[in-house]
Amino acid sequence: MSSISRRAVLSLGVAVVVGGCTRTGTGAPSTAAPSTTATPPPSTPPTTSPPATSSPASPPPTSASSATVGSTTTDPAGGWDEAALDELVAFARSRATDALRIEQDGVVIVDDQRAEGTPFVGEIASAQKSVVALLVGIAVEDGIVDLDATVTSIIGDGWSAAPFEADVTVRHLMSMTSGLDEALAPIGEPGAQWWYCNSAYHVVHDVLGATTAGRMQALSDDWLFGPIGASPRWYERPGTSSVAVQPDARPKLGLLASTDDLCRIGRLVAERGRVDGRTLLSATTIEELTERSQAHNPSYGLLWWRNDLDGYRVGRDNPLQPGPPIPSAPTSLAAALGAEDQKLYVWPDERIVVARLGERGGPRTLETVSSFDEELWQYIDAASAP
Repeated sequence: MSSISRRAVLSLGVAVVVGGCTRTGTGAPSTAAPSTTATPPPSTPPTTSPPATSSPASPPPTSASSATVGSTTTDPAGGWDEAALDELVAFARSRATDALRIEQDGVVIVDDQRAEGTPFVGEIASAQKSVVALLVGIAVEDGIVDLDATVTSIIGDGWSAAPFEADVTVRHLMSMTSGLDEALAPIGEPGAQWWYCNSAYHVVHDVLGATTAGRMQALSDDWLFGPIGASPRWYERPGTSSVAVQPDARPKLGLLASTDDLCRIGRLVAERGRVDGRTLLSATTIEELTERSQAHNPSYGLLWWRNDLDGYRVGRDNPLQPGPPIPSAPTSLAAALGAEDQKLYVWPDERIVVARLGERGGPRTLETVSSFDEELWQYIDAASAP
């Protein structure tokens, strides 16, 4: 096992130490060290916000008019069609949406919460991959992680059942081209095909040294959530299914967030890595995460989905589908997509972010792409200022 195979990820004021390197965050320090095991969520999605562990460093976005939970906020002066926004919200609610939020340039255009009184918070499923991509981007910029380094050189050997394990890089894990299946067993050579693999993705947590919910929380708060004023919460998923545990029986982590949290993350991407006039990530890193990462699936970046005109793929053995996965959405769209239609869309050209949480909104295909994406974007297109 390599000397950094068991990296220390510690909350030290506003610093996190990873593999001997220090990342200094800009969020306020936590008042107490996080526990190594976070409390799992109840069987139904929670409806209260998780407590913030650091003071918001970013002010909340402004509203064009006074908003209350359960209402629609609009910005007619910005060119949005208020009647079309009402139709959009009605459609979203008809499709089991618990929370929908749309912002442009930090202005809240829609903030609709099904429950009165408290913002909805739910498990964002695979949309967490895009959040982790940002953490990796920060680690790369700080010289802690190299995307083209082999995973074995970082966490040691024996982490998979593949004979070519030593050839798998961090970039392979993040582009879904590791050549591994959910058992971390071989299905093909690294880089030879695209196959959406949750277990391979969760190895990225090991690369960051965030092997428990508490460690991932400390790292996320100091590097990302604190600086942007967000408060998502990591927890260890209960159960024994492949959704809940890695092949070695360690728990996989889930992430709870509100639509406000997701929009703050989206705003960082829309602003090319800047928050409140400060650079948290370079525009070059944001572009690398959201641009095409390999030839097998043009609509997949590094743990971010794209809306590429050259097509998209769902499933290892399915042919490349023609055209963008969401025809009504802009081709510059970047998206964090989770099971049961947990969504974060970023339209960087117009600095528009859209977040949706709830139950399944439409028939699903594979890898989190569903018909709901296209239907929702038809309504957004009809209402949007651009």
